[in-house]
Amino acid sequence: MPSQTLKLTSFTFPAELPDNRANFRVVFDVKYWVGLGDAAKLKMANSIKPGIDTFWECDMDRVGRANFVRRINDEGTGFAPAVDVDGLAPWDREIITLDTTGLHSVRVKIYDVDRKGFWDKIKGTLGAIVEGVFGAGSRGASAAVPDALSDATGGSIDEISSYLVKKLSGGSDKVLFQKSDSPDTQGVVTISGMGTNGRGGTGPYELVLAFARESPPQESAG
Repeated sequence: MPSQTLKLTSFTFPAELPDNRANFRVVFDVKYWVGLGDAAKLKMANSIKPGIDTFWECDMDRVGRANFVRRINDEGTGFAPAVDVDGLAPWDREIITLDTTGLHSVRVKIYDVDRKGFWDKIKGTLGAIVEGVFGAGSRGASAAVPDALSDATGGSIDEISSYLVKKLSGGSDKVLFQKSDSPDTQGVVTISGMGTNGRGGTGPYELVLAFARESPPQESAG
């Protein structure tokens, strides 16, 4: 089964989004196929970018910070309402790599991050549950998940994982944008639409993702 990687190629947000809300952590819920024809199964995986202990900083007052990634505008006179995706490390551009026969769809949730002490607040509360879900596999995870959480998510280990990823990414009260879409014939997923502009109105968000087969190392001819 081929390994394929989903990569971020573009990320724009509303121009009027206040600087103090332009700090992003993004959850990607990916549905993908394993197998072909009647034997194919639909599975789900999750990814957090740039990570659960960091975020993409786009506050123009924080230029120079290690995680500042706002793109300079085309005129070179200031900043555009966009993440400088080309300037990201390859690791941060790569959303997820899967052994799959095809991509079904991608759901994106963009969070406005509370910069102060987030990881310290939640790691004690959710640490054991996360270890159970992400460390033990689906068989062992069911025993590690509290009944209330299992009931809230319908008992599906995929939905439980998604729920925990959401909590690890900033909670449920700071979602700036959420939408899903499927790839086109070229394997490109464009997820765009209106989300909060942080000023009581709405504004446009867009993320463009590319899904392509990985080329594994080849054996030496000699």
